[in-house]
Amino acid sequence: MNSGLNNFPKPVSRILANGLEVISVQDTSNSVLCLQLYIRTGSVQENKNQRGYSHFIEHLSFKSTKDFPFNGISLFASGLGGMLNAFTDYDCTCYYVNLPAEKLKEGLHILSQLAFQSTFSREDVKTEKEIILEEIKQYKNDPETDFLEYIQSSYYQKSPLKYPILGSPESIMQADWEALHRFYKNRYIPENAFLIICGDFCQKELDYYLDYYFTPWKSQGKPVKHLTNIEPEINGFRYFFRQKELNENTIAIALPELSEKHPYANALLIAIRYLAIGKSSRLFKRLVEEEKICSSVKVSSLCGILSGASVISITPLSDKYISEVIKLFRTEYSALLNYGIPESEMELIKKDIINSWLFSFEGMENLASLVATEKFVGDLNRLQSYGAEINATTLNDVKQAMYKYWLPEGLAVYYQGAVENADFAEKAYALKSVSLQQNLNSSPAILSLKPSLNLEIKPLNQDVKINTEKITSIAEGFYQIILSNGMQVLFKQLKNKSISGFSLSTPISQICETTSTIGHNFFCSSLLLYKTQKHSHQELQQFSRENGFNIRLIHHLDTTTFRGKCLSVNLKKALSMLAEIIYLPNFDRNYLSLLTSAALDEIRRDNDIPVSYAYLNWYKMLVGNNSNLFRSSGNPSHIRSLHLKDIQEWYEKWDIGKDFYLGIVGNHKPEEVLELCEQTFGLAKKASQSLYPKPLYSPSTIHFKRKYKKTDQAIIFNGGFACPAVSRDENTAFYVLSQILGGDISSRFYYILREKYGYAYQTGFEFHSLNELGFWGAYAFCDRDDYRNCLTLMQDILYSLTEKEVAEDELENAKQYLIGMNRFEDESVSYTASMMSNLSALGYEPEYYLSREERIRKVNREIIQQIARKWLLPENQYIYLLL
Repeated sequence: MNSGLNNFPKPVSRILANGLEVISVQDTSNSVLCLQLYIRTGSVQENKNQRGYSHFIEHLSFKSTKDFPFNGISLFASGLGGMLNAFTDYDCTCYYVNLPAEKLKEGLHILSQLAFQSTFSREDVKTEKEIILEEIKQYKNDPETDFLEYIQSSYYQKSPLKYPILGSPESIMQADWEALHRFYKNRYIPENAFLIICGDFCQKELDYYLDYYFTPWKSQGKPVKHLTNIEPEINGFRYFFRQKELNENTIAIALPELSEKHPYANALLIAIRYLAIGKSSRLFKRLVEEEKICSSVKVSSLCGILSGASVISITPLSDKYISEVIKLFRTEYSALLNYGIPESEMELIKKDIINSWLFSFEGMENLASLVATEKFVGDLNRLQSYGAEINATTLNDVKQAMYKYWLPEGLAVYYQGAVENADFAEKAYALKSVSLQQNLNSSPAILSLKPSLNLEIKPLNQDVKINTEKITSIAEGFYQIILSNGMQVLFKQLKNKSISGFSLSTPISQICETTSTIGHNFFCSSLLLYKTQKHSHQELQQFSRENGFNIRLIHHLDTTTFRGKCLSVNLKKALSMLAEIIYLPNFDRNYLSLLTSAALDEIRRDNDIPVSYAYLNWYKMLVGNNSNLFRSSGNPSHIRSLHLKDIQEWYEKWDIGKDFYLGIVGNHKPEEVLELCEQTFGLAKKASQSLYPKPLYSPSTIHFKRKYKKTDQAIIFNGGFACPAVSRDENTAFYVLSQILGGDISSRFYYILREKYGYAYQTGFEFHSLNELGFWGAYAFCDRDDYRNCLTLMQDILYSLTEKEVAEDELENAKQYLIGMNRFEDESVSYTASMMSNLSALGYEPEYYLSREERIRKVNREIIQQIARKWLLPENQYIYLLL
């Protein structure tokens, strides 16, 4: 298989005198760095008296260090234009910082402080204990996460993977400063860690600062003994019923998953992708697309260095389908064991896996995580050879792996609902009787039914005349192109890039809808991706998988965007398919029925998730239930009254040349892009009538609502209207204000509500703007007993900005953070393409995209206070409490 990537990055490993391994990968394609420090301590290395300690230390490390006391390390990182964060997993704790390339020294300083200079206090332990307890509650309040944690605790009997990473409320409550400090000193030693640096750096400079900052790190304990058993735990077939009062019942099937260290890991990865991962999987096709009895099929991994389980979660559209779901699962599971995977599908799955791996090299954070994975596996050479490993995996390998690990004795079936379903239980137990009808070396009959690959989708307008006068150079490597039908293309040239991004945006969106057409844009644009007049859904899916791209549909309030990325050699194929989708739609009645069922199911599911329920009720206060700013799909009454002719009539109002805008990013010549875009999108399609954006909203006269829903956590949403996007200076300033208030872990909400008082695990502040209006929302999730204090503090924080100008250093930190993050956004070619096409669709000139940093730098203290006084006053706020 031709990867399209010729130069794989080569990791360089160095072991410092104190035993710390440093792995560096140099990539100068963008002037950014990602530094990741891994400490080999996670939930599987904890004994019964230490449950949750690894995660607890991750929290505490940020509280205070030798050089950065009083939560100062986060503020320092954001002031550099960087993002600092951490996570704890089964096998490790990782601290990572994304920075501009010129901040290598400061990044190493930050990680060295977290590694061995943390000075957290007894008071810090007390505060953080409350925060972690709120975090545990938040997990419990999310039905999907809660169910997955239940499966984790019941599936395993002996494996340490059964214990939650966060610990239990009991283990967190009994933790004290002495035990946690001892844990930190014993686990955070150089021999028990490794450091990864990816990006644009000078090797000599790196070596110097590594020695300066990390040589003083000395061992104060012994390296943790790492668990090496990579065989999964198999305990015989089991069935579990969990009683839970929810609007939706859920089915889950757990199957053994193998550690990447295991020789059969790739084989079972191919098997689970064929069975359950993605829209091309057998279960999705059968349960969702063909039988239309489920809204979703998802796979979650409970696996790390130790082998674990893959959990297939299935959501039926109605209780009446419960038994049919498990029956159809049995059919697909039995067919997979007995007949294997069709050869053509096997090749597509390999391409899916390899293309995902290739795209992981695009961003420095992704690359660093990829390097870490190979380090845990124990072979850094896999960074270059993984594609060859996948290609070398045979059908026989997959069958051998399934016969060894996926027989019924490895299955566990779960049903979560208000009442146990006896018929479902009977059919679940019938899985035990699934038998093998063929031996391992047989040749499955269905493998002879090999569909041809390399499906052709041709450009719609192949014979075109190219007029290079239509290309305008806006800046170095940045071009505006006008096609013959009037469509505008923005092209950003990135040399030495083997991946291209593409995006097609239109201002035709939900705010173009009237009260009688709410939901039409959502369902129209969603239907486009299913099939065309020339090709079936299966053919479109096959073509995109063969050529390594996936077109995503994103519904913003004021734009509709189709975006994706591909290997640069396949850009013509990707644009050809996208153009065919837009120009030659075939609106499928059956698929519309599936989409409406899934939309109704999502609305029901939102009522089971306290955070979603509270947010939607707050937002409803702001815009009203029948607003075209509310759900993009509309409310249940809108969805149920929808007809296919409504969709077709909505599409007829599109003027593709006038209303659509292309963004292209990659290593191409402008003339090549012009020719390619003319061939694919240069056709004309006039509209019967135009669509105009007009937000419809009716704010509630009530500004405060409280709802009791028997949750163990208070959820607070507070917000109001803000400046519209047409007020460009105010709009930019409001984004800076959002960063000051709740943008990251250096913000006011985070520092005061979480770090200082320990009220809330999660806080934030968000701002959205349309041409005609904007709105902001602040949120905090806290203990029910603390909600009054938490809400009062939120309002005090907001009001303080109306009374007193923001400090100069706080303003500069926020601006530096936003400017720094721009560099990381530029790493993603598809995100960059969509940003360009979206701005064009909204009427911004090309220069506006290029002036992001300049606009941010112009924001001053006076305008921040001015917009705070205009929009954040108490009388302008809408507050919703869920208790």
